[in-house]
Amino acid sequence: MINTLISAVALAITNIVEIGVSIKVLDKTQGSARYLLIVSIWLNACTVCIILVGMYGAFRSIISLIMVYLTTLVAYFLGKFFLSITVEHFDKHQFDLILTPLYTVNAVFCVICIGFLGSYYCVLKADEEGEEAQ
Repeated sequence: MINTLISAVALAITNIVEIGVSIKVLDKTQGSARYLLIVSIWLNACTVCIILVGMYGAFRSIISLIMVYLTTLVAYFLGKFFLSITVEHFDKHQFDLILTPLYTVNAVFCVICIGFLGSYYCVLKADEEGEEAQ
């Protein structure tokens, strides 16, 4: 559980920092790059909210909240992945404004968090099934 909470805090912090950096460079982007940056900001903001709910669920061992958190992290990772594919055709300057180094750090923490959370979910589910069998 502690690994899940630590990775969630790291993911939340990197998301908040990325939101700040994205808002800072929002006026430098133009056209469809601006809209994709707004989508990225929105995705990060929603994920921070779900991270807080998921941390509560992990701390209290509430399986339904953990499942929502895990599903959201997978959707977040896929959304970021498809966003990175979408911006490939932009010029170098616009590409660098959208895909900052924090983008990569965020993706790494997301994968780490998914791994820890998935294993924690499996342990809780196995404990729940063991209690039902007795």
